[in-house]
Amino acid sequence: MYEGARSERHRPHLLKLFTCALAFGTIGILPRCRKFPLRICRCISYWRINMATLAVPHRRKLKVKTGCITCRIRKVKCDEEKPSCKRCNNTGRKCDGYASPPGSKGSSPEPTLIVVRASRQILKQPDIRADVTLLPVLGTPEECRFLDFFLCRTAPALSGAFDTSFWSSLLLQLSRSEPAIRHALLAVGSLHAQYETSSDARPENRLISHPFTLQQYNQAIRSLKNKLSHGQESVEVTLMCCILFICLECLRNNRELAVNHLQNGLNILGSARTKETDCRTVKSSFFGSDFVEQNLYQIFSRLLAQLTLFGMPVSDASAIELSKPSSVVVDPLNFNSIHEAKASFDTLMLYSLRFVRAAMDNKRTGQQQASIQTRQFDLQAQFLQWLCSFEALMKTIETRRGANDQREPLLLRIQYKAAYIWLSACLAPDETSFDAYIEDFQSITTWARCLAMIPTSSSLFSLDMAIIPPLFLTAVKCRKSSIRHEAIELLYAIPGREGLWDARLHAKVAERLASIEESGLDTANDVPFEEFRVKNAHVLSDMAVDPPRHFVIFFTKPNGLDADYVTWEEDIVLN
Repeated sequence: MYEGARSERHRPHLLKLFTCALAFGTIGILPRCRKFPLRICRCISYWRINMATLAVPHRRKLKVKTGCITCRIRKVKCDEEKPSCKRCNNTGRKCDGYASPPGSKGSSPEPTLIVVRASRQILKQPDIRADVTLLPVLGTPEECRFLDFFLCRTAPALSGAFDTSFWSSLLLQLSRSEPAIRHALLAVGSLHAQYETSSDARPENRLISHPFTLQQYNQAIRSLKNKLSHGQESVEVTLMCCILFICLECLRNNRELAVNHLQNGLNILGSARTKETDCRTVKSSFFGSDFVEQNLYQIFSRLLAQLTLFGMPVSDASAIELSKPSSVVVDPLNFNSIHEAKASFDTLMLYSLRFVRAAMDNKRTGQQQASIQTRQFDLQAQFLQWLCSFEALMKTIETRRGANDQREPLLLRIQYKAAYIWLSACLAPDETSFDAYIEDFQSITTWARCLAMIPTSSSLFSLDMAIIPPLFLTAVKCRKSSIRHEAIELLYAIPGREGLWDARLHAKVAERLASIEESGLDTANDVPFEEFRVKNAHVLSDMAVDPPRHFVIFFTKPNGLDADYVTWEEDIVLN
């Protein structure tokens, strides 16, 4: 009774004592409080010590380093589900992946990146918008700087008007887990930064003089070789590295190495698309999804079309899978988006350009096949069918497009006109056949001028062809002086390059060609006669000399169509 009454009597003071103990964080003062029984003070001290032990257990235990980045920052338990944990997904947060396992203490530390294992879902439907969480949280300051430049400047430039998730998201995701892609990506970002920021915006004048670029380029090649030598072949990784290597060589304006990388990529892509391929030879962690078809196939198609148009030799055997007539156009065509129309046009243009190149070679050698005109008619019909489907698509979405959205349709219209003109006139023996397309040439320059007025994030380099080849075709094949000189003016206004197509270099070639053809004309309204027209002009560069030498070889037939070609070579000075 005494103890119970005493405890009851001291209950209010006991609550104060609890508060005091919590506030001061020590129990040394409790025994000096004579108002309370020693037993109560000891109980309170024991309780306070136990509460202190229970309150901060995480400060004394070792931290678990296997959870995802997001859960570790939030200091919550992670279920460690791969590739993204369920806790983040259930709470609507973005899982930032898992840190690479630390190396042994005996080895020297090496800059590492956050590793995210790409899943099928990520490759099928990646986020198109670039995300800052794709940047590495570890790495040297130089690596972070050039990776940030790639994210902010290079990826949008390489994507072009028809933005895809390949450059803005997918490459960055896989660069975390694939060293070859990471090093190649850093090399591209570094060289592109030099190209954009240098006062001399001609990378061929300095090649890869930056040590970091050369280092990353070599490490990318070594990493890829090491992966292949250990039997870890991956179709996607190898093809992505090929694309980045092609991009590097295009930035350097090294056409021969760009063709070599493209040839290797086409060989791999052709093998991967063949059903009889031995699965032990070509392994693909995502083959069976539409990743290769929707992403890599389209990129290689555009690169092959660009080099074919440029006149670079690419093996027909390696490109046969990319240019099958059966895969060009499906009847009927129904486009659900501008990107579907672009993909269909790229395949159609590739097949037509290879046809045009073969026809031009036959004309130079005097060989003509009986069925070649039938193939031309078939391609023309497919072009017209594509145009009808494209116009139908434009009618359905024209009410939903703003002024900034006109860039994609304008580019497609310009490229369509140029490809159709070249296809239609390629079998004609004389240059006067191009005179029937004066209105089409006028449309190209009009649309190109409208395109130049659309505000966009300017870049000195893009990997894909856009308007330089159509404007160059107009400048050299349209003999109406006002139109061709407008095309030359527009070429000079373009600040940089599209792949291997240098705007200033081709503007100078077109200007020189126009002066040759118009030298004997009395008025600007006259057109040159057939014998004064230039049949062809090959633009070449010698990268082995310093500074690089650019020159052009002109082909004419001043003695008639049945006579031999007369050729000569002239240097092109860009300064």
